[in-house]
Amino acid sequence: MSKYLSVFRNEFGKNKILTEYDLIIQSIGIPYEERYLNTCLGKTHVIISGQIKKPSIVLVHAFYATAASWYLNLQELSENFRVYT
Repeated sequence: MSKYLSVFRNEFGKNKILTEYDLIIQSIGIPYEERYLNTCLGKTHVIISGQIKKPSIVLVHAFYATAASWYLNLQELSENFRVYT
């Protein structure tokens, strides 16, 4: 058992939120890749878009938000940057 509390109250809520998250990410309309990074707090999901040779930019969301909070910005930012959310 993890020593960290879940942000989900139950499995139904978790599945509903993750389904909506996937729909938002798929609606971005640009190529992207997903990676998981190991951190001291567990695995962190990262969405990466934009060309590899472009300058990198990291977008950090607010507490308990997700990378999906940046979906309206990703298309334009990905034209000029390698974006990590």
